[in-house]
Amino acid sequence: MTPKLRAGLAAGLAFAALLPSRRAAAAADAKDTTYRPWHRYMAQVHSPKAGCFTATYPSTTWKPTKCAPPPKKRFDVGPTDYYAKLEYGRIESVSGDFIDISGLSSENNSEGGPLTPNAYSLQINPNYFDSSGPGVLIGNGTNPCAVDGANCEGWQQFVYFNNGSGGQIVIEYWLPGFLSTYGSCPIGRAAQTGSTWTPSNGTDCLAGIGGPFTPSFDVSQLGSIEFTAAATGTMDEATLSVGTATYRLSAANVLGLNADWWSAEFNVYGAGGGSTAVFNPGTTVTVVDTVTGPDGSMIPASCPFAGFTGEKNNLNLTCPCFANNAGQVFFTESNAANPVCYCPAGSTWNQSTASCQCDVAGQILNPVTHQCSCPLIGAIVSRGACACPPALGKEGDSCACPAGTIYNVRARRCVPSSSTCPSSCRYGCYAPYVSPQGQPVWNCKPGP
Repeated sequence: MTPKLRAGLAAGLAFAALLPSRRAAAAADAKDTTYRPWHRYMAQVHSPKAGCFTATYPSTTWKPTKCAPPPKKRFDVGPTDYYAKLEYGRIESVSGDFIDISGLSSENNSEGGPLTPNAYSLQINPNYFDSSGPGVLIGNGTNPCAVDGANCEGWQQFVYFNNGSGGQIVIEYWLPGFLSTYGSCPIGRAAQTGSTWTPSNGTDCLAGIGGPFTPSFDVSQLGSIEFTAAATGTMDEATLSVGTATYRLSAANVLGLNADWWSAEFNVYGAGGGSTAVFNPGTTVTVVDTVTGPDGSMIPASCPFAGFTGEKNNLNLTCPCFANNAGQVFFTESNAANPVCYCPAGSTWNQSTASCQCDVAGQILNPVTHQCSCPLIGAIVSRGACACPPALGKEGDSCACPAGTIYNVRARRCVPSSSTCPSSCRYGCYAPYVSPQGQPVWNCKPGP
């Protein structure tokens, strides 16, 4: 057994130890997140080749399954949403899920005609990008994108489509403006995807790739669903995980998204064709969008308001959006009269002020880091409130020791201050501690 295989086997066994038992699997309910570690592990296991795959808990191996043609209904473009934008670097994968849902009892897809119950889509939509177009050839056999990437704008949609009676994973590749620029869409099939390029919207070209069929997942199961998109150097992958099952569509890298992916939008929308997912009144949903870099790193993100998809829902984005240094974006959407919005750890939504307030009295929520802290330098939390440590007084915006003394962070008390190791320390001093006031604190080393 090679070292690589041995390491992979050890990692798999270690992961298996963290998984719930089969008995627990049988007891899972619609909102159970017991299998979330397994979902996220499987999303990181790349497919052996292009195609469709499934896996059933507790297996960590993808098994080939039949791919199906994409649905006739297409998914549209148009800004509607918050999205995760990296502050630097590029994205390799994005995972979206719903961490809190309340008041949800029904959803219907509205497309101007009769409503369709439990018809919706989950979408991960990247930014527009300059495409080198490895899967793009025009009539004379040349690839104009490879010559002048600025003339080939690319876009993709990773979609889970549920029509109310069944579901399917789909990847759509778009060349916005290609038809109007070159007079026709690319010839042949989009790289190795088996899908031909077709005109769309009178100016664009589109190639849709159908993945595996899935059961119909009721909208009440949103809390247990995780949807992931990934773009490596050779493969684009869309993964849907629900309970003890996970489904995967892998396609050849058609447009080169992996080279220029820096933002991503995730949410629940209408089931294609620019439709709207209509939730019952009083529904509140909190969305989390997690982006990961090529080496698995978490990169700081922000959350501007400007999305990419043309599908919509009837939930309002009246709550604040929060982003962190782990590449995560959190926001709450609701059609309730007074929704309880998501707040970062250590804070709670205050309905009267319509803002997040720190749980500890006296702490302030930093608008940049979204962390609660005491405004006094050197303060501690005591009995649920900010306070200076014992024996310290308040001086300006800091907790301060009496004149001639300094706070020893190890001893938690004021001690005489000195700029050098005091002569009373017969055997010398440890490296000094730095007090809240920025002064050194010396501690004697014990004797032999």
